[in-house]
Amino acid sequence: MYKLSIFILFVMMFTCIGSGVARAQTVAVIVHKTNPIVDLPLMELKKIFKAERQVWTKSEQILLATMNGEEETKFNQTILEFSTKQFRKYWVKKVFQGQVKPIRSFRKVEEMQQFVAENLYAIGFLNAEQLTPNVKAIRIDSKAYNEPGYILK
Repeated sequence: MYKLSIFILFVMMFTCIGSGVARAQTVAVIVHKTNPIVDLPLMELKKIFKAERQVWTKSEQILLATMNGEEETKFNQTILEFSTKQFRKYWVKKVFQGQVKPIRSFRKVEEMQQFVAENLYAIGFLNAEQLTPNVKAIRIDSKAYNEPGYILK
């Protein structure tokens, strides 16, 4: 009986830990607040972050920004189908081949938001709970970050 109780307690602990990990924060994709983009199809977003699409329209160079941490892991796995390590290796290769400029990577949310707020053609992502009015969250496949069915929940 004692062993069974210990086993049940052990299983319950790992179930609670696992369920906490599964409840990661919602990630919002952000652009400059005056950027005319309000919605991107998932495939376009993927092309942008894989540098297969590097301009918004005509010649406006897209400036990519990433947020280090859980948001980056979730974005890379969900949108790009890469681990963070694979994504970084992919970008280093593209940079050294002269195909792209390095991505701006941020550790602080305030720095990410400031970069996007100061660059009309920037796009990035962050925890949706940390959105401020100086940037605009865009829809992905016509779904806003706070709507059911949003891919980065």
